Formats: sequence, structure tokens, C-alpha cells
Amino acid sequence: MTVFGHMMDSAEQQYTAILQSFIKSNDEGDLMRAQDFGKALVNSDTPPEEVGELHDAAMKHIVANNSISNLIEFQERASAVLLEVLMAYGLAYREQIEHLNAQSQALKESEERYRQVFEHNQVAQILIDPTNYQIVEANQAAADYFGYALSELQNETLASLSIDPVEHLQKSISSVLSNESSLFYFSHLHQAGAIFDAEFHATSIEIRGESLIFAIIQDITERRKAEEQVQYLATHDSLTSLPNRTLFVDRIEMMLAEAERSTTPAALISFNIDDFKTINDALGADAADFVLQKIATRLKAGVRATDTVARLGSDEFGITWADLHDIDDLSGIINKIARATDQPIDVNGHPVRVTASMGVSIYPYDATTSSALLQHAEQALHTAKETGGRKCEFFVGSMGAKAEDRRRLEDDLYLALEREELELHYQGQVDIRTGLLMGTEALLRWNNPDRGYVSPVTFIPVAEANGLIIPIGKWVLEQACRQISEWSTLATPPVVSVNMSPVQMHENDIVEMVNKTMEEHRISPRLLNLELTETAIMRDTEQGGRILDQFRDLGVELALDDFGTGFSSLSYLNRFPFSKLKIDREFINDITQDKNAVPLVDATISMGHSLGMTVVAEGVESMQQVQYLKDKGCDIIQGFVFCRPVPAQEFTNAILNWDQDQINAA
Repeated sequence: MTVFGHMMDSAEQQYTAILQSFIKSNDEGDLMRAQDFGKALVNSDTPPEEVGELHDAAMKHIVANNSISNLIEFQERASAVLLEVLMAYGLAYREQIEHLNAQSQALKESEERYRQVFEHNQVAQILIDPTNYQIVEANQAAADYFGYALSELQNETLASLSIDPVEHLQKSISSVLSNESSLFYFSHLHQAGAIFDAEFHATSIEIRGESLIFAIIQDITERRKAEEQVQYLATHDSLTSLPNRTLFVDRIEMMLAEAERSTTPAALISFNIDDFKTINDALGADAADFVLQKIATRLKAGVRATDTVARLGSDEFGITWADLHDIDDLSGIINKIARATDQPIDVNGHPVRVTASMGVSIYPYDATTSSALLQHAEQALHTAKETGGRKCEFFVGSMGAKAEDRRRLEDDLYLALEREELELHYQGQVDIRTGLLMGTEALLRWNNPDRGYVSPVTFIPVAEANGLIIPIGKWVLEQACRQISEWSTLATPPVVSVNMSPVQMHENDIVEMVNKTMEEHRISPRLLNLELTETAIMRDTEQGGRILDQFRDLGVELALDDFGTGFSSLSYLNRFPFSKLKIDREFINDITQDKNAVPLVDATISMGHSLGMTVVAEGVESMQQVQYLKDKGCDIIQGFVFCRPVPAQEFTNAILNWDQDQINAA
């Protein structure tokens, strides 16, 4: 028996009980029960025709099991119950129909509202058949976005619009159907031909039993362009548009991976413009930038399209060279790069000739990692620069050790001031005619507990390269001025000469710093002599001239140091306010051994006197040299022959016990 059959049995029993009770008692309560029964039949979805069947079945049961004395009364009461049931059933059924009609109308209104929202929404929306990527429905905003008429767009598929691989589209749709992701990206061709990037916010829905994908489309073309621009700026040099160091390292990694796969050597070239600072100082920043741009263009033109040229620093570039089948080819490659940059560059009508130095490291012989390969190429470059520039050096193992020594030297030098390892020694300057001690030069010494005394020739270039010469130079001046203050109580205090680094001359506050230091120690400017090399002046003659004039206005004496080792331009000797001219020790050493040095020394002494300058010879180590210089009219000598550089206290003793007659031994 079916479930519905059981329900009918139950309903028949209920109705029979109601009918039988009313026939016997004529109780109106039974009529109310009949009404409730009629409503219950509607709620149980009993069809109208089955109500009559229930009544007939109940009547047969009652007649079969009861004796009916008054058949007419029996039928009248049975009809009254049936009428109540039918009336209640009818009313309940009508209410149900009205409710269903209201729900249907609400559904229709809801569907219409949705369609209006969908069709007129300013945000692009589409329905997609996931089986074939067909666009089932789309709103006008979507049609406008893709550049189609609405009817045309609904004939297209995502696959026909996409410029992405079809596998990308398949994976994206699958992830939406499996609820793994509600977001995927889509690049497509606009009907007008432009490429657009879209972001799809999608979800799987079911309409009338059909599985579809509803997607909201957001145009992210401009956002993608902005992201790409940010990425470009993060990986490229803004001046030359070349890859920067970050991207260059990535390109080296790619080159090494391919070199390892193909077992083919590869090279890395570190390229640096010689004396670029001179170009910048002489021509200005704009012209220097133009030179960098031209060099970048020439370097790119000088290599293959598969290689990378990058700007690694101010005037440093890097070049990858893959597929180096024959290492002997490297010389040709280097020459090709050199030729690419060798031609003069026209800067505002003036030809500027640029020379460069290069360092080369080779995979896998010199290194097998990007960082080591780049480090070794830069070490080789440093060697090329140190040995005169305008050349190419290949990395050798000793360069690594040398670079490590330099790094450790820098580390120790950073701590030297803090640990009070620096000290000044003083070497006397003697009047060659009278033998009087006229002055002294303050010479910097570094006494490291592990290294011992480190030669200034070793650590001064390092300090100038990393900028430590600025605080060191300031310390030297303070110590010298303090010593001048102590010696100023002597009957004849010596003039103290302090060396000024070319790097210090480019500090904007150098004159103010010197003046402030003299004032703090209350010394007379006439007791301070500043020594500058030709290089310090020639880097920027205009600025250098202004600074020298300001020093002169302070009352400080100025000496041109190491004359003859630089440009030795006679024009600036008369232009600048030098009162002393120091002949470099290199020429003094040669006057008794090399006859070619004699005319140079003679000419320097004569020239200095003709310009009203005091001539000082440094590095005098023999009485033979003293006699020669005395005969030629040199004014002051400095060297081991009379006084070695000694600490301040020892030099004080030398001042107090000075024997001027020792000069007569010459």
C-alpha cells in the first residue's frame, strides 16, 4: 500500500467518525470538526474529487455497520456534514490559490527587477556557459566594454575574445566551478584592436536546472600599466633606461643557469668611465648625465641582443656575455666594447673623449654564483683603475685576497679614530742659509695594535675613497692647532704645515671649519700653513681659487705641495695665492744620481723665486743634497738629514735643543 493510500485510510476514518457522531447526536461541534477536516484536506493536497469519494466510503461503512431507522434524517445530516467539509475545503483552496498567485507575482516582479538591474547596471556583467565558454547573456555595459553590439556579444565565447592561452581559461573556469577561486584574470582584444586586461569576479549559479557562471567584469588595464611602470622603475635606471643592479643580478642568474645546462662558459664585464668626476666638475651635472646616456646607448649597440647592459652605479656599468664558446674571443669582445665608447661625444658643441676601464670574470673558472662572479669582475676593474685606467684586467685569485685585505683595512680604519690609534708626528723644516728651525710638517701616523705602524701611502688613499678623510682631516687640524697653541709660548714658535686632502677641498664648509678650529685654540693664523697638491686645485680651478682666496683672507699661509708630480701648470702658480712651493722628494732623490733631474730642480727654484715664493725641498736625506740645494738658492729643506718625523714631545725637545750650526757641516 502506498503512502497516499495510508493517508486516505486515515482521512476516511476521521471523516467516518465525524459523520457518525453528528448523525447520532446532531452536535454542532461535529460540524466545526468537519470544517477543520476540510481545511486539513487542502493542506494535505487532497484533490477535490477525492472528497466525494471519502464521503461515499464513510456512508457505506456507517450503513453496513448500523441499523438506520430514519433514512431521510440520516441523509440530511450526512449532507450537512459533507456541505461543511466542502465549504471549508473550497475556502481553504481559494486562499491557497490566492497565496500561490501572490507568490508567483512577487517572483515575476523580482525577476523583472533583477533583469532591470542586470541590463542597466553600469558594471559589466555576463552569464557564461562553462561547457563551451559561450556568453549566454550580457548587459549593455559588458557589450560596451568589449566593443560589440549586445546581440553580437551574445554570439561570442570567452575563448574567441581571449588572447590568453586556452589552458589559462580552462583552469580559471574549473577553479570557479570547484569553488577554489572566485577571481580570475582575462586579457582580451577589443573589437577596435586594443588589448585590455580584465578582472573577473565569478560564481557558479543554477538557473532552471542549468549550471552557469555569473561574472562581474572590472577593467584593470590602467592598473596593470601602473603596476608594470612601478615594476619597471624598481628594476631600471631612470637616467639611461638600462636595467639596474637588482635586475642585472637576476639576468646573471639566468645566464649562469643556461651556461650550466649547456656546459658553456660565460663572462661578466664590469665597465667604468675613467675620471668621470672630472667630467662632472668641468662640464656640470647635465652634461655629465648626457655623457652617461650616450655611453649607455653605445654599450647597448656594441653587444648582442641576448646580452644585458646594466647601470650599476654612478659611472659603472655591467655587461653579461653568454655562450662564450672560445675564451680567446674575449679579447675581440673587449675591443668591440672599447671601440663602441672610444669616439668623442659632442656636448654642446665641444668634443668630449671618454676612456674606460674594464674588469672581467669568467664562469665557471672564476666563480659559479652571481654574487661571486660580479664581485670578482669589480675587483678586476678596481685593479685596472689602480694601475692607470684605460685598460682591461681579468680576475685572478690574488685579487680576492687583495680585496679582502682592503676591506679589513677599511674596517680597522673606521675604528682608528674611536680607539685613538691615530697620532701626529712632526718633521722640522730648516732654513738652508741660517740653519734655524723655521717650521714643521704635521705628518699623520696610524699605530694599529695588530698591524703596527701603517704607512700613510697605504691608508690615506683608502680614507679618501670611502670619505673617512673628512673626519680624519678634521682631527688632524684640531691636533695641529692644539700643538700650535702649546708651542706659541716659545720664543720662536714654529709654523706648522698641515696637509689638506683634495677631498676636503670639495667640502662646502672647509674654510669655516679651519677658521673655527683656529679660534677655538686661539692661535695666530700666521703659525698655520696649509699644504695642497696640484690635484686638489685642478679638479675645479674656479672653486679651488675661491677657497684659496678665502684662506689667504684668514691670514693662513698656503703651500703648493708635491710640485712637478701633477699637471705642473705654470699659469695657476701666478693665479693662486701660494707663498711656498715644495719640490717633491722624487726629484730631490734624483739630483745626485740622474742628471736629467737637475735642470727640473734648478728651473723650479728659479721659477718659485721669480714669483716671490719660498721654495722648500722635501725628502732631503744627504749632506750632498743639502750642499747642492744651498748652492742653487733653495730656501728651506725638510728631510731625514736633520730631522726624522717624531711625536710632539720629542719635537718639542728638538726645538729647545736645536743646533743651527749643523747646517754648516754641509
